Parts: sequence; C-alpha cells; structure tokens
Amino acid sequence: MVPDTEALLSIGMIKRSSEQYLVIRNKCYEQFLSMLFQEGESK
Repeated sequence: MVPDTEALLSIGMIKRSSEQYLVIRNKCYEQFLSMLFQEGESK
C-alpha cells in the first residue's frame, strides 16, 4: 500500500516538474528571442 502511493506521488512530481521545466524553458526562450530582436534593431 505504501509503495504504491509513493510511486504515484513520485510520478506526479515528475509530471509537475516537467511541466514547470517546459514553462521555464519557454520563458527563457522568449527572453532570448527578444534579446536577439533588440540587438538586431539597435545595430
């Protein structure tokens, strides 16, 4: 009983962390693109 709930919790943690990772990666990518765009405009 206990190992099952632990496994479910760990799977939920992995899912949640991967979603957070995707959100963070998208934000970083957007910032990177905006930085490139600003550099291109300033030249």
